[in-house]
Amino acid sequence: MWIMTTVGFFSAVQKPGTDFLTIRARAKGDLDCLRSRYLPTLSPTVSKGGTDYPYRAIVSHADFAKAMVQIVHDITYDNFKNEVAKEQGTARAKCYAKVWSALLNLPEATQKQTNSPAHGGSIAYGGVVFDTDGNVLLREPRSHFDSYVWTFPKGRPDPGESPEEAAIREVNEETGVDAEIIESIPQEFLGGTTTNCYFIMRAAKGAGHVPPDDKETQAIRWVWPEEAVRLLRQTTNPKGQQRDLAVLRAALRLYSGPLPPRTTFASLFDGRAPYGCARGDDALWGCLRELAAIEPEPISMEEIRPWVARFFEKIVGQPMVGYDTLFVPALGTYGMSGGEVSPKYWQEIAIPELEVRFRTAR
Repeated sequence: MWIMTTVGFFSAVQKPGTDFLTIRARAKGDLDCLRSRYLPTLSPTVSKGGTDYPYRAIVSHADFAKAMVQIVHDITYDNFKNEVAKEQGTARAKCYAKVWSALLNLPEATQKQTNSPAHGGSIAYGGVVFDTDGNVLLREPRSHFDSYVWTFPKGRPDPGESPEEAAIREVNEETGVDAEIIESIPQEFLGGTTTNCYFIMRAAKGAGHVPPDDKETQAIRWVWPEEAVRLLRQTTNPKGQQRDLAVLRAALRLYSGPLPPRTTFASLFDGRAPYGCARGDDALWGCLRELAAIEPEPISMEEIRPWVARFFEKIVGQPMVGYDTLFVPALGTYGMSGGEVSPKYWQEIAIPELEVRFRTAR
């Protein structure tokens, strides 16, 4: 989606395999202004030279929607271009005017609006079911059909069924669980033959059974979310595995019921960085805490190191390898070690500390 506002021009997209928005801009100051005026949870800006949008940051769908509501409430002007000139200067207003002029010849849309899924094809509905203790329900397809070892119950709707009715019926037919819907997961997940939509559901502890003659499911299991990650990764269908892990992440971000005591990865960053850090490392620790609040989080021990390494490289500009101290001006604070970041510190102290906190916070 392209968005022209009095504080900047943005492109908002959801990248494949993510459940957050990437907000892209041509001018770095536009993201800075958006963050300061409307969107304080917008992540630090990352520069990627050579692309159509050299500056970008990430944010949750919910927070971006709230910001858009506030931007709409602030429309008190009667001429957009004049307001842009006042807020961002006449050069920006003239640039926007060229876009307005080009759209004078905008043709009528040739495609009719339909209720079809965004990715085309048929649509299926399913459920991510939690019990009263925070366990999540998985089903094992019979003979591991289509290379699925463990997955979530789902299926196509019957004629006349609503999405909610279809999801509840499929959960019951494939697992024997009578579940109630808590809320929908507000995105679509592309599978091999269908586009899939899921609801977060709740059921009684230990509910469900698989009839001996069931042709689709051979077993069900209630497991902790961390164990669910391990089981979902046993699926060897690459697209299906990626989809199911994305579904679990999205559900855990929305679910507000009982879960293991460690409910967020961001909470592991509470306080200052572990002993032995330079000031730049401590500043980086704070940046990662902010990202952890909006970025899909690690939900198993083995995901922590790759997660930190990925954002280390984005923020620092270099991979987390070697032992030489790096100087990062953006992480400079004060004192002799301002801006200094040590890959060795992160490899040998910070990440092991996060892993210990993750393990003991259960």
